[in-house]
Amino acid sequence: MAIDALTGFTPILTVSFGLFLLAIIAAVIFFDVAKLRIPDSLNVLLFMGGLAQALMLALSDGRSIHVAIGYAFAASVVCGALFWIVRLLYYRLRGHIGLGLGDGKMAAALAPWVHPANISLVILAACRTGLIYVLFARGREHFVVRGGRIPFGVFLGLGLIVIWATERVVS
Repeated sequence: MAIDALTGFTPILTVSFGLFLLAIIAAVIFFDVAKLRIPDSLNVLLFMGGLAQALMLALSDGRSIHVAIGYAFAASVVCGALFWIVRLLYYRLRGHIGLGLGDGKMAAALAPWVHPANISLVILAACRTGLIYVLFARGREHFVVRGGRIPFGVFLGLGLIVIWATERVVS
């Protein structure tokens, strides 16, 4: 979707979608850090923004909007299902929830924003930054008070921004 399709996408649209994405991710970060929760309304806005971008990319390149929207939905379903499976497997193995529902919904909602092949890079970036956070936060009062829970939506959002921006520079 995004990598090979930006030839007709104007800079003003890129900036507009980028600012929208930054605003949504900033709100996600605020809520996730404060309450360890990602509101459904923000996930819906994130998803709708990604669909709008997929639609605009298709229109700017003369591609079928049905195919572009279909790919966006399929990527979201697959990504959300994978997070749900990881959540279920972790619960079966460890006996407690290790991944919040909001994180899974956010993973599904971010899928339309990047090329389907790059969704794994978003998740990889999120996991790496999350691990770095855990290494530095471990033992500190704030981390211990939360019972070791981390705001993973923050790291998903940061990974999305980095990969989305990289796609725009590389293409």
